[in-house]
Amino acid sequence: NAKSTEQIKTVLNYIRKNYASRLTLADLADVLNLSSEHFCRLFHSITGKSPIDYLNYYRIECACELLSSSQKSITEVAYSCGFNDLSYFNRHLQTIQKGDTRSLPKDYALQKNRIKNNPMSKIITFLLMEF
Repeated sequence: NAKSTEQIKTVLNYIRKNYASRLTLADLADVLNLSSEHFCRLFHSITGKSPIDYLNYYRIECACELLSSSQKSITEVAYSCGFNDLSYFNRHLQTIQKGDTRSLPKDYALQKNRIKNNPMSKIITFLLMEF
């Protein structure tokens, strides 16, 4: 419904502005004054993902963009995008890339059409169209 979609847009915008900070499920739920459980159900019903899965996805997308457009090290990029542990960053990158044979984040970041062809990107693009 339209109200739920607007609520999720509000959270997505909050994530966009604060992804580099430490964000918890409770922080995201507080944006809408909802319990964590209710917020998780609402978010999943609109996006098909959990809030934390989306947050990690968004952070990886930002990290890949930064890797391809800067001279920063992978570690610097991971930390600047909200990851506090390089292994955690690499695990999430591998989860999102699903079968991509490249092994380094730098290689993954350089693929030009990856974002356009990612189904999650299409959902988020739709939800953020009005921002």
